Amino acid sequence: MRCAALFMIFCVLIVFHINHGKEVDAQKWKACRLRETFSGTCGHDGEIRCKNDITRNGGSPLPFECHCEEFRRKRVCHCDKCLL
Repeated sequence: MRCAALFMIFCVLIVFHINHGKEVDAQKWKACRLRETFSGTCGHDGEIRCKNDITRNGGSPLPFECHCEEFRRKRVCHCDKCLL
């Protein structure tokens, strides 16, 4: 009986710990609307190139979710989520 009670308490504590971790992760990433234009084409690694170029420019939060589009011989980078 004691083992069953201890196991139940352990399970509840694990659930609380997992939920707290999700809340902390959710607080790190915020919605942001970054849009910048760079020379060149997107290629197969356009998302990575966008993240790197926006980070190099500085002054903005760290981009997380980016999309690359080609427009008039340039890359237009859109980032929707950032690490603050």
